[in-house]
Amino acid sequence: MTFKKTIEDSNALWYAAGGVNKKSESGMEAFYFNKNTNRVTIYNVTKYYKSYSAAKSANALNKEGTVRYTFKTDANNQTVIKFAGKLSDIPMTQTMTFKDTTTGTNNATKIGLSGYKVVRDVDYDKTNAVFVQADN
Repeated sequence: MTFKKTIEDSNALWYAAGGVNKKSESGMEAFYFNKNTNRVTIYNVTKYYKSYSAAKSANALNKEGTVRYTFKTDANNQTVIKFAGKLSDIPMTQTMTFKDTTTGTNNATKIGLSGYKVVRDVDYDKTNAVFVQADN
């Protein structure tokens, strides 16, 4: 299964974070993909949730914006998602380059997570991160 199909067909929140158990004072980003429009809504959340509906029920989805996304393969044959649009009315371009798969359990929520190790590039600032979803 391709990265694109896995992500778009999951109907889940995908989280971009420093790691499965990394803590952040400002929260983390959660991505909700709409493959019919090639747009993704990006939220700021303070923790991992088992599902989109659980996060919504907890009133935990702080919307940052909705942007366009495209999948491509780079010169090294690695899958890359490019995000472009406005977050909080500020123009943003970001890429995520997929590396390896990863799994783990978040200590605070006890939620099992699986997904990918990625390199995030935001305004030419590259950081290692995970891009994960809650296990079903």
